[in-house]
Amino acid sequence: MKFGGTSLADAKRMRSAARRVAERVGRKPLVVVSALAGVTDRLVAIARAAEARNQSRSTALLEELGRRHLELLAELAPPSARERAGIERDLEASADLARGIALLGECSARTRDALLAQGELLSHRLFVFALAAEGVPAAAIDPRRLVPTDDDHGQATVDRAELARRCSELVVPCLARGLVPVTGGFVGATSEAATTTLGRGGSDLSATLLGVALEASAVEIWTDVDGLMSADPRVVPEARTLREIGFRAASELAFFGANVLHPATIKPAVQRGIPVHVKNSLRPESAGTVVRELAPEERSLTGVVRAVAWKTSVLTISVSSTLMVGVHGFLARLFAVFDRHRTPVDVVTTSETSVSMTIERADRLDAIVRELSELGRVQVARDTALVCLVGERLLDHPELVGAVLSTLAGVPLRMFCLGSSDVNLTLVVESARAEEVVRRLHARFLEPSRGRRDSVPAEESLGEPVPTLSRALSEGD
Repeated sequence: MKFGGTSLADAKRMRSAARRVAERVGRKPLVVVSALAGVTDRLVAIARAAEARNQSRSTALLEELGRRHLELLAELAPPSARERAGIERDLEASADLARGIALLGECSARTRDALLAQGELLSHRLFVFALAAEGVPAAAIDPRRLVPTDDDHGQATVDRAELARRCSELVVPCLARGLVPVTGGFVGATSEAATTTLGRGGSDLSATLLGVALEASAVEIWTDVDGLMSADPRVVPEARTLREIGFRAASELAFFGANVLHPATIKPAVQRGIPVHVKNSLRPESAGTVVRELAPEERSLTGVVRAVAWKTSVLTISVSSTLMVGVHGFLARLFAVFDRHRTPVDVVTTSETSVSMTIERADRLDAIVRELSELGRVQVARDTALVCLVGERLLDHPELVGAVLSTLAGVPLRMFCLGSSDVNLTLVVESARAEEVVRRLHARFLEPSRGRRDSVPAEESLGEPVPTLSRALSEGD
């Protein structure tokens, strides 16, 4: 059971989360928690202030951080002197790190990880007290002891074999004694005991990796929304909650901007067939979304298009060269440039003389462009967005391409990609047109009451099969 920061924002929400755990004690839960809402952002601000040697700012933020956690501790349960001292030691560790950053006038990736980890180190200790108040015996397990990683600070990779061994050593004995193990997500450590982080949103990944290591029957992600939706409701008010979705389609949604799940979350669960339940801690009675492996016959019943996802701040890089024509090895040389600069490529389209790619990380862009220029003419478009139609068995419906193009008449498309997967169709458009594109596609394929959008309340539409493609086409042009 993983609880996000909004589920732990204050004593009331933390008690509510503890009650959800108490309801599942018979199923031997392991709890993974994020930092309290807003704490990671505060720690980032502390690092920046300390690096700028703005002592008054960093001190004020540290004091605010300390007050919040100590006041929450007092609200959850009257702590003993020893328990309070443990929280205070963690707070003092944050202050020590800030002083070190200020002394050097710089914040290395390793030091930044050590500081950002403090949010989860504090919250997982606090959640033990919340469980105690509900009569649930629990044990705090320091994630730095539990989660082994490499030394890629800020985006560390977990050693899954060693994680399984440590789960047997640290978690299983707690479960055997009737205790609920509680650990922090997002955080791990190298073999030299240097603290690492898995990247923003990495608590979800911690949860699924631990679920796999323990051969869990399910992973529950408790957040502040009802589940995965057919689109971002801030852009498409008609968006609906999806009761059930296949692993591969959910992975695409996560990757293409559905912020409910971390993009890497689904992969470990897919490999072991463990269902992932996305639940709303603020509305626990809501059904939520179940992400699981769908049988072929089930995939045909869920409808063709399930959701529209999108992400902005995407860079599109195009390389044109006659060196590609009839020559082997060109693409290998091209992608080796991205490999050397450790920059993932998201979407690729090719022709006889050009290749277009999208990336998100711009920190090495200048160096990448310099090397690519040795291969051909390079063009970079900065204000682009990825829009993705996610569904099931898209390749079985060739008419989908025509339907999408007619729906987006008048919108310039920089890239159009279908065929590498039967669960997504990806477009690259100008960022300024992205929301319009999302709304057009959702209206065409995902609104059952097209033309009377306000007639079906969101709750009534939960779990309804998405309209078939033929129906969407018949209602369209």
